[in-house]
Amino acid sequence: MKKTYLLYLLLLVIYGKSLAQTELTVGDKMPPLVLNNILNSKTTAAKLQAKKNQLLLIDFWGTTCGTCIGSMPKMAALQKKWGDSINIILVSPEEKEKIEDLFRRRKEVKTIGLPIAYGDKMLRKLFPYQSVPQIVVIDDQQRIRAITFHEYITEENLNRIRRSDTATLPLKHDIIGVDYSVPFITTGLVGNEDVFFSTLFTKEIPGLSYGSGFKNNHTKFIAKNMTLRDLYESAYMRQIFILAREKNLKILVDSGVNTTDRYCFELNIQDQGNNKRNEFYLLNQMQHALDQFFGVKSKVENKTMECWVIRSNKETDTTIVAEPAVKETFTSFELINYAASGLPAYIHAVLPVNIPIVYEGHQKKQVTINFRKQDESIESVQQLLQERGFTMKMEKRESKILLVVQR
Repeated sequence: MKKTYLLYLLLLVIYGKSLAQTELTVGDKMPPLVLNNILNSKTTAAKLQAKKNQLLLIDFWGTTCGTCIGSMPKMAALQKKWGDSINIILVSPEEKEKIEDLFRRRKEVKTIGLPIAYGDKMLRKLFPYQSVPQIVVIDDQQRIRAITFHEYITEENLNRIRRSDTATLPLKHDIIGVDYSVPFITTGLVGNEDVFFSTLFTKEIPGLSYGSGFKNNHTKFIAKNMTLRDLYESAYMRQIFILAREKNLKILVDSGVNTTDRYCFELNIQDQGNNKRNEFYLLNQMQHALDQFFGVKSKVENKTMECWVIRSNKETDTTIVAEPAVKETFTSFELINYAASGLPAYIHAVLPVNIPIVYEGHQKKQVTINFRKQDESIESVQQLLQERGFTMKMEKRESKILLVVQR
C-alpha cells in the first residue's frame, strides 16, 4: 500500500512537471487543473473545467492594463446574462494585495462579482503571453476552442463556437523572447515584403561613391556619403537654396551636428503608385526624417536677395552628341548633354558660395561641361560657362530659401 502511494505521488510529480513545460494551443485538450488562491468566490480553490453545455473563459489580465479593467463590466454582464452556460474567471500573475488595492480604488470594478485567480504561474506557462488581455475559450469537451483578443469575445462569436465544432476566432499568439535591441527585419519576424516604410541613417561608408537617387522603381531613395547640406538639397530636389546663415550654422554646431560630417541615408516604401507619386512621398518623408534625426526644423520662405544668375545666349550645345549623363570622379563632375537647368546644383557642389544660383536660360538647352571639385573659383566657373555660351552675373532675385532652424 505504501509503495502504491509513493508511486502515485511520483506519477503526480512527473505529470505536474510535464504539464508545466507544455504550451497548449487551439484544438488541444485542457488538462484537469485545480486553481488555488481565488478571490470573489465561495471557495479559495476551484476545478478549472467546463461543465456540460457550458463554455469556460479564462481572462488573463493585469492591474496596469486599462483595456483589461475597462472590459471587466462587459465580462460581468456576459456572465450574468448567460448564467450557467458560461463560466468566466479572471487570472493574474500579480499578488493578492495589489489586486485588492485596485478593486478598492476603481469604482467600475468593485461589484463585478467574477472570480479572480491571483499569483498565477501555471496557466501562464500553458498559455504564454507578453500582452494582456488574452482570452482562452474551452468547451464542455475540454477542448481549447480559442486563444484570442478581447474584442472577439462577443455573444455572436461564442454562439458560433457552441453551434459548430469548426468555428474559430483570430489566434493571439505572442512571440516570447524577442531581442528588441535589433531591427525586426534582422530577427526573421518579418520579410522585406512586409515592411511598408523604413528609414536608415549610417555614418560615412568608405569606398561608396558620393551621390543620391531613386531606386527599385522609385520605391527607394538612397543618398551616399553626403553632408548635411547635400542631404537637404537632395530632399528638396536641389530646387531650393539652403540659406547657411551664421546663426543657423551655430545652432547646428551647438546641437551636435557637424556640418562637415558625411552620412548615408536610405528610405524604402512599398509601391504607392506611379513614379511621380512615389518621388513626392519619398522626398517628403526624407525631409521629416532629416529634421527629426538632426533635431532641427526646415522651412521654405521666399526672400529677395543677391543671386548669381545664369543665362544662355544660344539654345543648344553641340560639342558632344551623346546620351545625357553625369560622370563623377573623386576630382570632378562631368555633365554630358545635361539639362542646363541643373547647372546651379553642380556649381553649388564645387563652389563654397553662400548665395543662391539660379538659371534663367533656355529651358530645353543641354550642356556638356566638366567641373573640378574643390579647386574651382567663381572666375574659373564663369570662364567655363562662357565657353559653353552662358553668362553668370550677380543680380537681385526673389528666391525660395530653405531655412534650417532650431526646434
